[in-house]
Amino acid sequence: MKRCAAWLLAIIFALGITGCSREGKSPDGILGKNEYTAVVAYAGWADPDTFCLGGLNAQKMYISSVQHLPIYRFDTMAQFTQFRSSCDPAAIAQGYDEMPSLQAVAASFDETFFEENTLLMVYVGSGSGTYRFGVNSVFCDGKALCIHVEQTNHPQVATDDMAGWLIMVAVPDRVAEDCVEFDADLNHFS
Repeated sequence: MKRCAAWLLAIIFALGITGCSREGKSPDGILGKNEYTAVVAYAGWADPDTFCLGGLNAQKMYISSVQHLPIYRFDTMAQFTQFRSSCDPAAIAQGYDEMPSLQAVAASFDETFFEENTLLMVYVGSGSGTYRFGVNSVFCDGKALCIHVEQTNHPQVATDDMAGWLIMVAVPDRVAEDCVEFDADLNHFS
């Protein structure tokens, strides 16, 4: 009986740490590094609820042991411009150390880009501006798309300033066009 309970707990734990993966799907849904591009911009600090409530995965923010991150999808330049206009102008205009500002990164996305690509954006709030984040992997099974984010550095000393980061992931339209579920999570297991 104890052995069965241990196996059951192991299976539940394994399913829980996958976060965005869908039941019965294999790692075949992981996109190759050549199938997406990613860039990170400084977003200033904002109340995480501000970003969480507007994300495509808002219903997942507070109901799971997995740390979900708000994700946004932009199919047109107009959508991306509207989002930027809703942000604090001072926050999106400044960079942080070596990290560019959202305003600087946004200049690389134009009408031509959106003709063949979808832009996904994930917000990561951090208790320290010392920490950096990036994409661990992107999962897409044709119906669900999930961006797995990881901390990319492990500093010995951290500052006590709070910071927000926007991870922008560009995928070809064909990758995201049939997806009806979008999610992002913070991978603590790297």
